[in-house]
Amino acid sequence: MTEMFIQESYHIEQAESQSRLMEFFVFEWHQLQTFNEHFLQKAKLLGVDVHADRIITLGEFKTEEIIEPHVWRTLQIFIRQQHPNDIAVRWGGTDSSFFQWPILSVLKTNNI
Repeated sequence: MTEMFIQESYHIEQAESQSRLMEFFVFEWHQLQTFNEHFLQKAKLLGVDVHADRIITLGEFKTEEIIEPHVWRTLQIFIRQQHPNDIAVRWGGTDSSFFQWPILSVLKTNNI
């Protein structure tokens, strides 16, 4: 039983780490004037085609309540299933709570 908890905790931590990597990557992408080799290597590691035409869609969760991590993961999975080439990341927050992410950014491929 303890091993199951450890495995689940490890899986959640890995998913959170991957999510944070993608968040930082998208933020860096947004700030770049031109692609450099370091950025292109990160894109390749994350499996992101930076040369595809994309548009950014921002959405905000209007709620006073904290958004639980499993809700965010479910939303990410849904977006990936519907649009495998799109990227969904958390974007910012309105307070210092680790589990509140009110902004959603989706980089959509232009061929929907």
